[in-house]
Amino acid sequence: MQPETHARRRRRLAARLKYGTAIIINRQLPDHHADIFRPDPDLFYLSGLTEHHTALALTVERGRIVAETGYCPRRDRDFERWHGELLGPVRTRRQLGLEAVRPWPGVAGIVTEQLHPGMLAWTKSSLPRLAVLCKHRTEGDEVRELDQELARLRMIKDRAEMQAIARACALTARAQLRVLRSLPGAGSEAELQAELDHAYARAGAQHAFRPIVAAGRNACIAHYGANRAPLRKGQLVLVDTGCELERYVADITRTYPVSGRFTPAQRDLYETVLAAQQAAIRRARPGVSMQSLQRAASRELAYGLKSMGICRGKLENIMASEAFNRFYFHSIGHSIGLDAHDPTPGARGELKLSSGMAITIEPGLYLDASKGIPPELRHTGVRIEDVVAIKPSGRKVLTAAAVSSVAAIEERADA
Repeated sequence: MQPETHARRRRRLAARLKYGTAIIINRQLPDHHADIFRPDPDLFYLSGLTEHHTALALTVERGRIVAETGYCPRRDRDFERWHGELLGPVRTRRQLGLEAVRPWPGVAGIVTEQLHPGMLAWTKSSLPRLAVLCKHRTEGDEVRELDQELARLRMIKDRAEMQAIARACALTARAQLRVLRSLPGAGSEAELQAELDHAYARAGAQHAFRPIVAAGRNACIAHYGANRAPLRKGQLVLVDTGCELERYVADITRTYPVSGRFTPAQRDLYETVLAAQQAAIRRARPGVSMQSLQRAASRELAYGLKSMGICRGKLENIMASEAFNRFYFHSIGHSIGLDAHDPTPGARGELKLSSGMAITIEPGLYLDASKGIPPELRHTGVRIEDVVAIKPSGRKVLTAAAVSSVAAIEERADA
């Protein structure tokens, strides 16, 4: 991203805040050397700052920025021997185009420099220590959370962001195809994850989140992550993965037959979930709520469960039943961008889609051993997830290169 892109975002934030000082602070380095440091996405969004011990302070009056200060660590030879070269304040200001950049003074130092008695302070709710310091400076201070305003800004992607997300989606789709082509020769979930690892590393990317490679009954565990179980013929394997490329991420889930071909019962279950996803995608356009997508998908899932004899009764009753909620227990999707789950203002279900949003659409069914479930489908999970860009007059699926039809999956597995 160019410095002007970050500057434009800061101006948009200032227009929303009207008055006060906004402070966003990056995470510090992890305590353990093997842990991965990931820059705070809000701070990167506004400034491009990516190093540890960095922060941004914006003083706003009448919706305009009257002062902006970045903070970053000083050059430190001993630190750089262990962790790599630091930019330092001079190069940081030059590269990022900030008005001023100062050496990191600590959280208390930032508060001392930036906040004055009686002023309005905007801080992220994930920084309670900073909020406490603000509140104790003077009884006249007011501290408000910045999270919702940042969520409203980040929810709508500009052209460069959407292009970055599309590139991450393209790489993740290629990784999914590597997994599919490795079936039915793979012997374990770990071998399938290795295909993902290789695809991302070779392209200079990394996992955006811990992948899920879940065979058989493991697919019924929402956040399964062991990824070590053996693969057995006759199972389905669920692969939920996304790469982080140029700081933007993707998120694709596919469910494949380990043998390369679905059984008739597996095909019925899979096509029920696929029909639900397609129904939700067809409804995705500006002005439609996420809850509306959820209802469209749920109706198709209920119809499929009824057709398979797993649930009985009217569709509305099935959708409201305990059994249905047990088989489909998560939301239809989430916003995506700098995070796999980008923040959204308010309750996710009530969120209405707008042009410029990027969301996932990911219905699923997770069958237990209840009465009426065919023995072949007991403890079987299916989820299908794609990233969808909301356009002024509709939508575009950014992850369509990761095949999802039964015919295409079986054809690629046989190749």
